[in-house]
Amino acid sequence: MACRGRKADTTGEDTEKTDLRRMIHVPAHADLALWFLGLVLLLPMSWGWYSKIPIQFFMAFPYAVDFASDTWVNRIIATTIVGLVCWLISGIVHIVALYKQKSRKARKWWNVFAKILLVLVTLIVLLHSLAGVLFLSIDVSDIPL
Repeated sequence: MACRGRKADTTGEDTEKTDLRRMIHVPAHADLALWFLGLVLLLPMSWGWYSKIPIQFFMAFPYAVDFASDTWVNRIIATTIVGLVCWLISGIVHIVALYKQKSRKARKWWNVFAKILLVLVTLIVLLHSLAGVLFLSIDVSDIPL
């Protein structure tokens, strides 16, 4: 017997699943906003392979330090780790948003192109950033020259 003012559940879905969908609230485009924030934080490490501009920025901000000093390395590694965490949270939010969707929308060609471009940019920046973190975290101070 249904309560007055409330429709009976005729969808056949498990009530626990429906309650979980109601509890989790994902703002619209939160995954995209986190992805762009992560990209902004990861670009200095990726761009640093090809240009001196990010290197000089991390040497000067918020106060001047020497190139490859511990402070400089810590600044760039911390920024990269925060960017990677933003991308991890973006992926989790995207999965939750997909879980909450009940029906899939028809894919248009520009949506597919945008997803492919997003994946390519993500892979390139991710590989550059991980290689940079690995390279900067190796301690070479005890190696005789």
